[in-house]
Amino acid sequence: MTKNFDHQAAVREACAKNGIELDELGPATGRFSHQLEQDLLCYDIVFATARMAIEAAAVGCAVVVCDARGFAGLLNTANMQAWRRMNLGVGVLAKPTTVENLMDAISRFDAGDAAAVSAYFRRMAGDAHFVEEHLRIYSQAMQTDEAPNSDARFLATASWIEEIGISHQRRRWFHIVKELHGWPDSPEPTALLMMLQSNTEILKGNAASLRKLGEQIGSIELEIAKSRQIMLGESNSCAAIAETSQTLLRAIDKEVSVLANFVTEIKRFYNRMIPLFIRKILLWARRRD
Repeated sequence: MTKNFDHQAAVREACAKNGIELDELGPATGRFSHQLEQDLLCYDIVFATARMAIEAAAVGCAVVVCDARGFAGLLNTANMQAWRRMNLGVGVLAKPTTVENLMDAISRFDAGDAAAVSAYFRRMAGDAHFVEEHLRIYSQAMQTDEAPNSDARFLATASWIEEIGISHQRRRWFHIVKELHGWPDSPEPTALLMMLQSNTEILKGNAASLRKLGEQIGSIELEIAKSRQIMLGESNSCAAIAETSQTLLRAIDKEVSVLANFVTEIKRFYNRMIPLFIRKILLWARRRD
């Protein structure tokens, strides 16, 4: 399970040399699961880090902790507590993800030990423990004698914006875009700006379509108003007018339904194409205005 690309070739080769049938899942593979706890029951070994590794360990799989950032090894009862404190993440990835390291980890597979690891993670990574730890950290933060002043908060905010802003390629935005859009190689800033500009033009076109649809609905409302006037002035034509009104009302319902579906699709397109951190920046800027 992976959201990055650079280590995939090594994992494939290590599995092939051990005669292991390999399936791939995650953003970097184009395959996803909506019932991971069920799908993982079919597997013995999972290659993953962080939350994906924790999910696999809780199900009962043996976990080789690795990704494109580095390699830690086989998760077992000897290292599970120390690695859990670091979220099975980048802090434990001290070695490169090579075929040799992967094969060594695979050779250490122990189903009994994996079961003990699973029992630990079910206990330590469950909802109850999460809530307890959250409250503990919250209480600790509230008991701090001195809260950070406004200058410190502004400096921290500026540093955060600098990391996710489109600037130097070694900053965090570089890796965020790579993971969100599935690009094997991180793009140049100009490539991202071109993508955003293209999406902006699409959104403008969608907005124009919405305005046109609104004008059509306005015309229908005008026809209804005219029908009501006719109904007030010509009682002998009530039956015909009522039929006309029903037709117009049905047309309105249809147009409103089309409009609702259109708005929903635009929201989905916007959320899918515009990275979350950019949407947050746009929202912040709009609020400032």
